[in-house]
Amino acid sequence: MHMKTIKLIAYIIICTINNAVAQDENVLKVIRITTTVSYSPAAITFTWPAIHRGTQVSVFRKAKNDLSWDLNAPKATLPGNATTYTDNTVELGKDYEYFFRGYGRDHNPYTYIYAGVGVTQVDSRGKVILLVDDTFTTSLKPELARLEMDLEGDGWQVIRHNILRTATVTSVKEIIKNDYDDDPENVKAVFLFGHIPVPYTGSIAWDGHPNHSGAWPCDGYYADMTGIWTDNIVNTTQASRVENHNTIGDGKFDQNYFPALTTLQIGRVDLSKMVSSTKSEMTLLKQYLNKHHDFRHKVFFAEPSSFIDNNFGLNGFDAAYYASCGWRSFTAMFPPSKIKNGDYIDDGKTESFLWAYGAGGGIYKSAWGVAYTDYFLGNKPKIVFNMLFGSYFGDWDSEDNFLRAPLASAGWGLASCWAGIPYWLNHHTALGETIGYSAWITMRNTCYQSDGPDRNMTCINLMGDPTLRIHPVAPPKNLTIIGNNLNWDASAEPVNGYCIYRQNNGTGQYLKIATLANNVYTFVDLNPIEGENKYMVRAQKLEAANSGTYYNLSQGAFYTPLTVPLQLANYTVKLNGNAAVNVWETKNEVNVDYINIQRSTDGINFITIGKIIAKGAGMYSFTDKQLPQNIATLYYRLQIIDNDANESNEKVLAVNLNLSTEGNFTVYPNPITNKNFIIQLNQLPKGIYKLSLVNQAGNLIKALNFDYDGSFYKQQIDIDVISGIYVLNISSDNFSDYKKLIVK
Repeated sequence: MHMKTIKLIAYIIICTINNAVAQDENVLKVIRITTTVSYSPAAITFTWPAIHRGTQVSVFRKAKNDLSWDLNAPKATLPGNATTYTDNTVELGKDYEYFFRGYGRDHNPYTYIYAGVGVTQVDSRGKVILLVDDTFTTSLKPELARLEMDLEGDGWQVIRHNILRTATVTSVKEIIKNDYDDDPENVKAVFLFGHIPVPYTGSIAWDGHPNHSGAWPCDGYYADMTGIWTDNIVNTTQASRVENHNTIGDGKFDQNYFPALTTLQIGRVDLSKMVSSTKSEMTLLKQYLNKHHDFRHKVFFAEPSSFIDNNFGLNGFDAAYYASCGWRSFTAMFPPSKIKNGDYIDDGKTESFLWAYGAGGGIYKSAWGVAYTDYFLGNKPKIVFNMLFGSYFGDWDSEDNFLRAPLASAGWGLASCWAGIPYWLNHHTALGETIGYSAWITMRNTCYQSDGPDRNMTCINLMGDPTLRIHPVAPPKNLTIIGNNLNWDASAEPVNGYCIYRQNNGTGQYLKIATLANNVYTFVDLNPIEGENKYMVRAQKLEAANSGTYYNLSQGAFYTPLTVPLQLANYTVKLNGNAAVNVWETKNEVNVDYINIQRSTDGINFITIGKIIAKGAGMYSFTDKQLPQNIATLYYRLQIIDNDANESNEKVLAVNLNLSTEGNFTVYPNPITNKNFIIQLNQLPKGIYKLSLVNQAGNLIKALNFDYDGSFYKQQIDIDVISGIYVLNISSDNFSDYKKLIVK
């Protein structure tokens, strides 16, 4: 039976009236903005319904990382009945943060928007510290390995530690701090998986109940790299729940507010103490990892929409308009048609939603009028990101806790936060930021309005993977490699293109080496690195949200195609009469079977012209005595074949050789690194020569004509192109040749 039906009829009537008023009042606290963008010229236009009895609207803009707004210098000051504003001073690819502050006779509504036009994609997100409950390292080994791959596939480098449940919070903090100190520029987030030791701090009853005064859970302790935390002041034992007791020297901290600006994003997936579940803790965690993977890979799709289920009236403690933070967050993400008043149980069963907000009088296991833990444990609501508010359950380290219940559901719940004290700041997620960024900016709030609730409180916690983003893109599928040729199947949705990444063996970071069109499903790596070559391919999509547009990337499709078990010291090819002599030296060979010597007339299609059995290391040579006729340039490479597990891998080293002793056309340096190269002609036929440079798509990049007298000729050619492979053609009435150029 729906929990609302078991209330007294008179009470239902009263609450229903109050609820209707509350919903309207909360909406009036928000400027409900719709954002549209244009590209030529770049501009962002914001529209909204006129403010109720409005007198003025001020528009402020700042950079995302600025810690304050210049409230004395608004971008625009508009009349109270204004309904639109266009910013014509934006640039393509850049992001901006806006603060719309309204003034009215009854309310002063406001909204934050993180906006941009074609905002540049984020290839690398930094390092995430993954702390795994040691209890599950064996039972969830394949799922945890997949989790690490999913994190890497979204641009993270993973630093993993397995943590004992019996560890102290200070020892866990030391592990995080050491990782951070090793690389403070790149360590950005902490993901706590399982029942990692829980820090407690404070003396305040954040939900206003005297029997809930004391220490509450605070994962933000792990995210603070500079603050001083003490345990020598608070001495309180009045809370009903013994875990909230906080006495001097008990390992629980004194702070009610963060002692410094938090440094790292942080979130937790902890499904311990869900005693009403018929599933074990391990099964619940496995279930979470499975749906987490499916969401990232767009196996299921949640409608880009939201609802508000507010069950608070406006009397006394409830007058802080808690639900307005739901309306405000969703305004940044969705147009008004995708935000509605709804019901967690009824709507969650029949429709899918990316976000939902639910608020009502709470106990540890439920929020009145919203739902209850057993509902989530026994059903499959299709709500991915949850903002919940009510008494008690913000203290999340309790049995059958309601805040953690969406994560324990067999439905789509992946994240949850206690949103109302304080207001959460989720607007950055609309343009591709992580939910961990929302937690981080909420914890360290330096400039965002808060109305009734305070800011920087230690009760701010994120339940869920902090690296999650709200707009998954279907990734490419079935990445394979043959030799140094990567092939994959297209994304299941329309995309703009594909980005190719190769892992740097020194740093572990995946670096982008190419961007391809959306109808290209193959790539040749002409410069693989020594050692193991790991590749990743991600689909790129221009994502449109209610805050603007940004280039979004899918999860990476992975393949580990080749291990080059040979270190090549040098490789040269020289002309000796009518033969080409290949000479190379190896310093070590591991499991190398033999080496093929290959030749090409175009630098693309190679044939094997010789084979030498590997001897461990040392000098090798091979003479090509059957040179093709009338070919100005030949290309040679070595193909190294290993015999590990009967598999062979390929290492390509392309070397060009000018064979004409009568005349030649050369280009250097190649590869090109400084936006210019030199062409050199010697003893070629006289005439008017045409030079043209084209890219892989066949588009002309540069062209020039010159008169050549048949003697020595040299000229520098300047270019301004992106990295890639190009073809340089040269021709006259009596001569024609081309070179493949690599621009790094």
